[in-house]
Amino acid sequence: MLIFEGVTLARGLRVLVQGASFHLPAGAFWTLQGANGAGKTTLLQAAAQLAEPLYGTICRETSLAYLSHELALKEVLPVAHYISAVHAEAWELQPLGDLPISALSAGQKKRVALARTLAVEAPLWLLDEPLANLDPAYEALALSLMRAHCLSGGAVLATTHKALACDLRLILKSGRVEAYDD
Repeated sequence: MLIFEGVTLARGLRVLVQGASFHLPAGAFWTLQGANGAGKTTLLQAAAQLAEPLYGTICRETSLAYLSHELALKEVLPVAHYISAVHAEAWELQPLGDLPISALSAGQKKRVALARTLAVEAPLWLLDEPLANLDPAYEALALSLMRAHCLSGGAVLATTHKALACDLRLILKSGRVEAYDD
């Protein structure tokens, strides 16, 4: 679903990722880990064609759903603007439907963004810190939905600082991507 071949990425004048090569297949749940500033978000943005590589090629074989760590929610719009009643129920957001995004906590905003993103019927999910600010019950729900998506033939690449059970962990360290089986 997603192929990186010799990809080098930079932010400004700083090279973050050097020579990254991997193939994310259908049915795979991978995490991307690394220290703050290591290039995790930049790598996801490149996969979503929101950032250009300096070198190498990125081939995406399908459509995607992308969750930015910035969430992309307009503060003045109500929760109901972003999600359907079905998705509101799954994430227990119905009581918040008329509230503006600005009235929500960080965890509630993340639930709205996840409900909107995971409702997209795209085979590839690129998720930047999908579990940040979530209570344990909603972390479990998000992980359950990600795993179900992979079992149905989709693929997930998610950045995280947490040790999650997944098919493969990609670790960004000193500009290099290293892979570890779980």
